[in-house]
Amino acid sequence: MSEDALAGALSGARAAVRDADARAAALATAAERFEELVRVEAMALEEAGAVLVARDYEIGHWIAPEEIEDAMRFVEGKGEDRRES
Repeated sequence: MSEDALAGALSGARAAVRDADARAAALATAAERFEELVRVEAMALEEAGAVLVARDYEIGHWIAPEEIEDAMRFVEGKGEDRRES
């Protein structure tokens, strides 16, 4: 490969890295904005009287039985039964 071809390839690689860096920065900014939006919406829901509970389930690409049980408790108005302290 000639020096010119190598220089062109290197220039293209550098441009690709700059583009990837810019995209990563944009994604990080979008993620921060999304987290802030979720936080503000959660606060508004709680102020309106909603009870928000976050739980982690040992799952992959399916619904865990515990998740269904918690959803049924919530629908039946018994959502506070399993709250962790």
